[in-house]
Amino acid sequence: MVTQLALPWDWLALLSQGKEVRIDSSARLANEVLRRQQERQQQGHTVPAKYPSPVPQLPAQIEVEPLALLHAIGRITTPVVPKFADLSATWALYRYVWAFAPHAGRLSLSSHAKEIDFHQKGLLSDEIGIGMAYWLMFEHFGAKAVIDVDVALRHPQIATQMGFPAVMRTSSSVPDYIFSLPNGEYAVVECKGSQSGAPTSLDQIRRGLEQVPSIAFANGQTAQEFVIATLL
Repeated sequence: MVTQLALPWDWLALLSQGKEVRIDSSARLANEVLRRQQERQQQGHTVPAKYPSPVPQLPAQIEVEPLALLHAIGRITTPVVPKFADLSATWALYRYVWAFAPHAGRLSLSSHAKEIDFHQKGLLSDEIGIGMAYWLMFEHFGAKAVIDVDVALRHPQIATQMGFPAVMRTSSSVPDYIFSLPNGEYAVVECKGSQSGAPTSLDQIRRGLEQVPSIAFANGQTAQEFVIATLL
């Protein structure tokens, strides 16, 4: 049977349906990342890194609406500009509505997304990785707010206005975001995204574990640390 989508609205309707996404936060995965950390150390790299460990509260599979993911990308990548934030946050919907396969049961890329040039493909992977991390932190960890680490470092007054404590950089390479969680807790999160296969994604996780410990709160409060890598 052949189906033709005559209108963009047909495509949008299909992308509002939940798609399956598999989550791997297993001991097996943590051990593989640890092995890669140890190999780096044997090669003389001594950058401090968080010890990899599973996140037991995550399910093995979730359901994500592609449109919800696009809205998540728009929200987290748009600066908080009065009167314009909500409007400009819709950019991801217009930019990437064509990037997902509308009929697939799993969340997967469309043929159009697989055929774009190398640089655009890298940008797409990064932004989907950021959006997926945002969606996961709000949907499964109850996040209440988020701030870009770079903004928190350069503009501590903005962090304070948003309810975040002042932060300090403890090494040169920093993670992406800080999320406020229920019960006054915080999470430091590094987001990764790749279309280059599992080995590349594992190396991204290893690298992310070097980034998340490099932020400290000025008031001494501790935070949970996550590396969320999306393998497309």
